Amino acid sequence: MTPDKIPYQYYTHLVYGFAPPINTTTWEVGAIPGYLQQRWKTFNNLKKVWNGKTLLSLGGDLPVRFQ
Repeated sequence: MTPDKIPYQYYTHLVYGFAPPINTTTWEVGAIPGYLQQRWKTFNNLKKVWNGKTLLSLGGDLPVRFQ
């Protein structure tokens, strides 16, 4: 679902569920691809028309050794 399709008026908090990967050697957040940067901006801009909270979930799939 794209951010413009979210029925935000029914919620108090929204979580962007997949963001940049975390380097499991340095534990630094990886670079955010351009298309995800734009989607995050659109998602986060919901706060301009809605009185709720947006949250960003970092990470994604971890290598097997961390599961």
